[in-house]
Amino acid sequence: MSLTKVTKLEAFKKLAEKAKREADIQAKKAVAEAGHAKFEKVDTLPEAVDAQENVMYLLLNTETNHYDIYAKIGEKLEQLDDTSVNLENYIQKEEGKELIATEEKTKLNGIAEGATKVEAGEKEGTILINGNEVTLYEVATDEEVNAILDEVFGTSEESA
Repeated sequence: MSLTKVTKLEAFKKLAEKAKREADIQAKKAVAEAGHAKFEKVDTLPEAVDAQENVMYLLLNTETNHYDIYAKIGEKLEQLDDTSVNLENYIQKEEGKELIATEEKTKLNGIAEGATKVEAGEKEGTILINGNEVTLYEVATDEEVNAILDEVFGTSEESA
């Protein structure tokens, strides 16, 4: 590649890097100016006319002891949700225990304690028994096969 092409490529690379940096700055600026919602704890709810857009008001509900969440929607202040979470049907993780899929449990239940693990080996004619490779048979080379065929059937020179 000629020196001019290399120089042009390097200049183009620098220009592309600068454009990327500028785009990143503009994207961050746009996100910062987007007016994301924020939470604000209050003792009493503001009147709808005084409520701010993009603010979620957290008001403690003394009956449930959780915060109710309100936001200005249109010209009204509406309750959206509360901060309560029902964990009644959730399973908590216990030390030394894990959740397991039913199919995995079924598979494990079918394996006897102290069973030998057998799987395919890396090379043809081998298996792995508990991770150790064992040779079941060796594959004969072409030369070995030809020698056996010659021994059994005679060489092609003898039959001529």
